[in-house]
Amino acid sequence: SKLVSFGLGFDSDEFFIVEALWKNSRFLSQASFIQSKLYASLKKQKISFNHRWYYSPIKTRHHLNSTIGFEHQNTPYFDAQIFKIQSGPSVDFDFKKNNLELSLMPVYSLTKTNRGNGPAKSQNLKLSSLLKIESHNFEFHKSNPESGYSLNIEVSHTEKNLGSDYSASSYTLSAKYLHNLLNLEPAIWVLGLRAVSYTHLTLPT
Repeated sequence: SKLVSFGLGFDSDEFFIVEALWKNSRFLSQASFIQSKLYASLKKQKISFNHRWYYSPIKTRHHLNSTIGFEHQNTPYFDAQIFKIQSGPSVDFDFKKNNLELSLMPVYSLTKTNRGNGPAKSQNLKLSSLLKIESHNFEFHKSNPESGYSLNIEVSHTEKNLGSDYSASSYTLSAKYLHNLLNLEPAIWVLGLRAVSYTHLTLPT
């Protein structure tokens, strides 16, 4: 099956916003899928392509998760372009109320700074491990968020001279909670809570 969605919005930070999504959830065999996302505003433009390949001929939750993305950020303080590619094995587990996914993958990013502090060009190759927990409500309404919760825990490490300009370790915890006020269908008012904790340790070289 195929899904196409398109949305327009406005906020006080990025002003006019456009978002678009195309997804094929029956790409190749074993329920593999491919999707592309577009996000555009005056300050930020992003495009990404994601492919989840269930490669085994037998039924299993193991798959190869790959993403290619490009982002342009333009603010009064800096102007930068970021290219990122990642691919690695993942496995997910389906429970009664939520879904759990574990992944381990190398992530390569190349940043070009046209204006602002920092080097004109920098690269980073890191090994990232990710634990993701999502409620089925959050997963089902991902294209039009209205309820559920999501929790991401990521631990990564990069080593200088192995595809990176520096050595560092980072730890990231992010969580989202959405509640459909008055349980209206479709949702009119949605209460959202978000929390992010990030630690970046640059190691001596």
